[in-house]
Amino acid sequence: MRYFFQLSDGHVLTDDEGEVFEDLDAAKVEAARIAGEWLRDNADEFAQDGALLVEVLDERRAVLATVAVEADTPTGTVH
Repeated sequence: MRYFFQLSDGHVLTDDEGEVFEDLDAAKVEAARIAGEWLRDNADEFAQDGALLVEVLDERRAVLATVAVEADTPTGTVH
């Protein structure tokens, strides 16, 4: 099946070509790789914004899975 990826970091980047994967699990692994590569290349931007979403979409562009990475400031005391 062909899966598409949509990356959101405050701006939305949409994959118009997609890629064929054996199943949704394989597409989710690719979404995690996309997130990791983006974080490696955009660490400073992530440190400021603190949020990244990579969505796995089907051919109708329905969201099937989401990889979400967030950086939060702790509100409690760390021991």
